[in-house]
Amino acid sequence: MSCIRSADPAENRTEGIKLKNPFVKKHSLKVSLSETRSRGSVKRTAKFDDKEIWWDISGDESILPPRLTVRDIAATGLVFFAMHHGKHLHVEGPVSASLLENLEDLVVSWVNRRPDLYQRINISAAKEVRTLDEPSSPVIGNQAVAAFSGGLDASFTAWRHVSGKVGRRNKKIDCGCPDPWFRYTNRRTSGI
Repeated sequence: MSCIRSADPAENRTEGIKLKNPFVKKHSLKVSLSETRSRGSVKRTAKFDDKEIWWDISGDESILPPRLTVRDIAATGLVFFAMHHGKHLHVEGPVSASLLENLEDLVVSWVNRRPDLYQRINISAAKEVRTLDEPSSPVIGNQAVAAFSGGLDASFTAWRHVSGKVGRRNKKIDCGCPDPWFRYTNRRTSGI
């Protein structure tokens, strides 16, 4: 079970949809996460501004989550709140790098789908970590080689990476390899 509460009772009501001004400077929502454990129970509390959100988890010790090492739950629990209020989200503590990469995509997706509800925000952490269950990256030094057909998709991909518009997934494209297979396939199937 999770809940959000505010020290200001006026903020505990729901409001109508408002369009946000994209030119207003965004402030950061700084989140700290703590954990208290007792026999058969774990409570995790995320504090931000004058609010808090908490998760009470109870049950047999064998099904309780392990001790808190990364603060991923704070980032996932507050990303929509931060987008709705137009505040960048900063988690004080370690967050898995793969989650931060995926949350960037989630933010872009929801802002495009519902610009009346959400604003584009940045999500950061005091420390980005690779967890044991994440596969190691085959990328060395953030470099990449791009297959280049000469079409719109290949051009757009190259432009996004060169101009730094991909966020954490941005790669330094060292070269583009022309792909003659595209031309051969297109000529062969053009009559279909």
